[in-house]
Order: sequence, then structure tokens, then C-alpha cells
Amino acid sequence: MSLFVTDQVITAKGQSAVLEFISKDKIKLSAAAQFTIEEFKYEKQQKESLLFSMLGKIRALISPRAEMGKIKFKTPTATIGVKGTDFLTESTASLSEVSTIEGNV
Repeated sequence: MSLFVTDQVITAKGQSAVLEFISKDKIKLSAAAQFTIEEFKYEKQQKESLLFSMLGKIRALISPRAEMGKIKFKTPTATIGVKGTDFLTESTASLSEVSTIEGNV
């Protein structure tokens, strides 16, 4: 199944999803999560820009990049810029928590 800009993935209670992108990045959504692709510009050896918004609990494994901050995750309360990062984040309408497993946030 292909996903495009503005597409939204919502997981139900007791379900999860794994999204794999052509950029080799992987996003794992836990139960009752929402994930939207707001911007996705990716070409090897070119400038890129990826922007995702999310609510709920996700784990993201982001491939290393030459430039920090071109890949961002927005929650209702924060924006996270990442590069070569494996992290967990959980967000609600009023709180965002981030745990870095490896890399930089």
C-alpha cells in the first residue's frame, strides 16, 4: 500500500502498524495512535524535507542524514528535529515525552 502527503494512519485499540519509507526510515505506531504525512520530499543526494504529525505512541528509526532538522515530528505541544535517530515518543493533546534510544533529537 502506498502512502502520500496528507495521508493519515490511525491505529485502533489493540492494533499497531509499521510504516517503511523509500528513505529507509521506519515508523512503528502503537495502539490508538494517529500519524499524518504533512510533507515528504526525498531524493538521494538531494536536499530533503520530511514532516510528520503524530498523536499517541510511536517508535521511529530514522536513517542518518547529512543535515540535522530536515526531518521533523510535530506533536500538539512540540516539534522534534531528528537525524540518524532511534527514538520513542508519546503525546497527548497537552503533553509530549521523548526517549532517545540512539542518535540525536
